[in-house]
Amino acid sequence: MAAPQFEEDKKVVATISVFPILFLIYFIAGKDSAYVRYCANQGLIFTILGIIISVVAKVIGIIPIIGFLAGIVFWLIDVAILVLTIYQMIGAFKGTIKPLPVIGDVEILK
Repeated sequence: MAAPQFEEDKKVVATISVFPILFLIYFIAGKDSAYVRYCANQGLIFTILGIIISVVAKVIGIIPIIGFLAGIVFWLIDVAILVLTIYQMIGAFKGTIKPLPVIGDVEILK
């Protein structure tokens, strides 16, 4: 899914909606904008990934040695999600947001 046309007047709402959990702003201030919907969709995907990573990390964290090693891996994944979120937020503000590999084609909000 390619990013829709950049809308200068919606760039702040689009930028905020990329951040996990804050994708909900789409339902308040951006329903009429395909650009904001696209950015909010990215934020929803980041939110879902964060929840999945947290649940799996808690479950695996119970196992003594494997849990510790997995915790390090999951922490690195969380850092990567944060870096990608910031990258997408900057892109949303500039109007140069691009779909991310693998998760960029997933469209949850229609």
